[in-house]
Amino acid sequence: MKLSKEFKIGIVVVCAISAFIWGVSFLKGSNLFSNKYYLYAVYPKIDNLIPSSPLQINGYKIGQVKTMSLIKKDGKNQVLVTFLLSEDISIPKNSIARAVSADLLGAKAVEVVFSGESTFVESGDTLIAETEQGLKE
Repeated sequence: MKLSKEFKIGIVVVCAISAFIWGVSFLKGSNLFSNKYYLYAVYPKIDNLIPSSPLQINGYKIGQVKTMSLIKKDGKNQVLVTFLLSEDISIPKNSIARAVSADLLGAKAVEVVFSGESTFVESGDTLIAETEQGLKE
């Protein structure tokens, strides 16, 4: 069976576009084929936390900061942080998402501190937010 040149070029273009999309999502740190599991936290002030900052438990990366947006809550401007979890882990309810300093240069990470609850959060739940005092303070 002989394939036309246009058909071969079309297959190459489709493969190149799909490889480009996969590569861009890989560089962003997200996996196209994983389950999307989102958690949220509302911080009053967040210095040097950026999208793609790590979400950790005991120093082990379980996810990353996906987006950050400014919201108005109780008449004050606060920051809503969305976390994308890449690991399938059970986080107890009332756990704390503490923004900590990741290095001496001021980069931030978010450390999850477990609570003693026996029920677990589900995708879309909000964690309690805390900010650790840094070197500036």
